[in-house]
Amino acid sequence: MSDQDQAGVSDMTSGTRETPRTVDTQGGTRSAVNDLRNISVVMLIALGLEFLLGTATNLYVSIPKKDPWSGATHAGLLYGHAALGVLLFLGSFMLVIRAARSGIAGTVPRSWGVVIGLALATFGGENFVNRGGASWSSLLMAVGFAAAAGFSVVLLHLAGRAR
Repeated sequence: MSDQDQAGVSDMTSGTRETPRTVDTQGGTRSAVNDLRNISVVMLIALGLEFLLGTATNLYVSIPKKDPWSGATHAGLLYGHAALGVLLFLGSFMLVIRAARSGIAGTVPRSWGVVIGLALATFGGENFVNRGGASWSSLLMAVGFAAAAGFSVVLLHLAGRAR
């Protein structure tokens, strides 16, 4: 890194120098920060797809009280929605690992917020299917999704500032 990069950035119009904004990464490497940013983007895209699959499932899938998994109409939507939800939950642990490796202050608790949000959504979805579509289960899925998406956006923001 050159002396000018370390000292600040020149403003060509006024001749003043501004110090670049940085985030304390507490020993994290640039590649670890990029990994956190990339996995945050992937999580947000997958959450968007999960939202669309959930909406389609809500609109087009009928789940019978007896034998809900095999008796559902348009079961492919239900299976896709459930599978992506489980993959998101499992993948959220990668987010925790990437947050820890990035060294960016505050990212580890926020990544656990993603895990908890997805755990709530997964639990709500399982209850919704297996317990006959209880309204509280649908609410739990929505709250869990919103928490996971919100924390993912914050993680993306923090990783972007640290670059």
